[in-house]
Amino acid sequence: MKRPAGGDDVQSLVASARAHYLAQDLASACRSIGAAAAAAPDHRAIAFMQAQFAYEGWYPSTALFERALRLDGGNGDLVRNFALALASEGEADRAMRLLEGILARNPGWIEGQNTLATLRATAGEEDFARGFAAAAKQEPGNAALLTGWFHKLAAARQWEAARRVLAL
Repeated sequence: MKRPAGGDDVQSLVASARAHYLAQDLASACRSIGAAAAAAPDHRAIAFMQAQFAYEGWYPSTALFERALRLDGGNGDLVRNFALALASEGEADRAMRLLEGILARNPGWIEGQNTLATLRATAGEEDFARGFAAAAKQEPGNAALLTGWFHKLAAARQWEAARRVLAL
């Protein structure tokens, strides 16, 4: 990794951030990873870590996730966590629209379906798992999708709906 002028190298900043994170000192982890991000602004993994540490520390993180997504927009974990950060910062509708758009193009993305269903359930939507149903129609042979749908319904104790999924 490159060395920033007049400071610790990026590797040691990342190591420090990880150590603070493991010690559950998120304020210090955020400071260290922030310094690493400033020294290596185009590093995808560091940008993701910076956003994630801020999110987990209950600091504003959506702008950090947006920056990380500009560097690594194809990272499903990053997209999912960005949606969760949006929801936690009061933008649940935007988070659901984001996931709906992605799932319209990639209905078999199980983590996306799970996250969308969770956000819908949290918002009080009765038919929170409807995305799974639509995806199963598009990809009827996708066993992972059916399994994810079943698990989401079973976790919500919607036993009759879960039984119907098993019958597909």
